[in-house]
Amino acid sequence: MNQPNQKILIADDDDSLRRVLEFQLQEAGYEVLTAENGTQALEIFSSEDVDCLIT
Repeated sequence: MNQPNQKILIADDDDSLRRVLEFQLQEAGYEVLTAENGTQALEIFSSEDVDCLIT
């Protein structure tokens, strides 16, 4: 089921976990942003309209 206009931010230092989650969520129809640390996550969160944050 696609969720139009739903943007998810994944923030985790584990590259493999980020990639797996990103792939699965994109396959489900979500727009996915990723950050490898808290600083990147804050930068993205402050500049994008994020609907959900996964850490």
